[in-house]
Amino acid sequence: MNQYKNTWIVIFLCAFCFTLNAQKQITTEDGKNIIILPDGSWKYTDQEIENNKEDLVKLVSDTDETSPFEIPIKEEYELPLRLKERYDFLNFQISQLLEVQGQQLRTASDNLKLLKEELEIAEKSEDVMEISDLQSEIELMENAVKVHKRKIEILNKAKENLSVVPSLPESESAATIDNVNKDLNVHFGVEYKTEGPVKVKQQSLQDYYFEVGQDNNDKSDELIDCEIIFNGHDKNLKKQRKETAPSFFFSYTHPKLKSYFKSKDYLDCEASIMTLGAYQYLNIFITIASKDAKKNYGSVERGTMMRITLINGEVVYLNAANTDHGTLQPYTGHTNYKVSYELNADQLKNFEKNEIDKVGIIWSTGFEEYDIYEVDQLMNQIRCLKKGKA
Repeated sequence: MNQYKNTWIVIFLCAFCFTLNAQKQITTEDGKNIIILPDGSWKYTDQEIENNKEDLVKLVSDTDETSPFEIPIKEEYELPLRLKERYDFLNFQISQLLEVQGQQLRTASDNLKLLKEELEIAEKSEDVMEISDLQSEIELMENAVKVHKRKIEILNKAKENLSVVPSLPESESAATIDNVNKDLNVHFGVEYKTEGPVKVKQQSLQDYYFEVGQDNNDKSDELIDCEIIFNGHDKNLKKQRKETAPSFFFSYTHPKLKSYFKSKDYLDCEASIMTLGAYQYLNIFITIASKDAKKNYGSVERGTMMRITLINGEVVYLNAANTDHGTLQPYTGHTNYKVSYELNADQLKNFEKNEIDKVGIIWSTGFEEYDIYEVDQLMNQIRCLKKGKA
């Protein structure tokens, strides 16, 4: 009997020793006494809990539904209708612009690759003129690629900034939407207008008129030297049309090409004003002295914007009403483009009062801006349209 009793005592002592070895009590660097459990977890000692009831972190109980392993869900706010409309509008515009810029970047990259291949061929044949032209074209295309990449970066940043709006209070979400709107306006001409798109009532040419200001230092009454090339019913378009004769608007030659274009410019642009039914348009006629203009500039796509900067610093954006991929003239080797940009009555009034400083055009290969020296060209065209007779 004593033998069994001694055996149980030995087993108990071993288990007690094992428990002591499995649990270790240590003091942390901040002075807290804790017990390390066999499974690697830890807990405060009873004495530590008693001494620091108010300071210790409350452990999650078995009945608490909150899991320490779950990511907290961010609180979302319901946007007011006025902000929700702007938020949805900007999201849509960003997605559309990303698609357009992505396509234009791919086109510019492909064109750049082709130009470099042509340059290799020209270098093997030692064609000095062709080499110089291709090097200039490659530089333009490389700049176009950089422009598209930069625009995609701007759009992705705007998309990222807009994505946090639902988790922000109303005041912060409104400020974020405003900032995104400003960025898109500066770089892409995108702006949400609460009054909605401009609507022009359809009416006959005889009843239609422009409400233009008289604050022009009486210049509006001066005789404008101009020509109306059409004023009547257009059988093809089946609408009343009135159009001024195109006149010089701007020209441009890349600095590296100036030695080859001493008496003329590489790119010339004329412009006219036209009414078609109840709508008005700015028509531009661009001639590029190159058979490879389609490679360098690509096309002007419908819906892309023209940015017009006025002398007073104001910026006006117009949308292209048609797409033009350029037409090669077989005898001259030049490439011609004709694009019409929509105008509303307010823009007509603005152009009649204010002189122009710069014009920027979005080509399929990138954005290019041109200095304007005929600063009153549109002024004269608009006054000609109002006063001139065919």
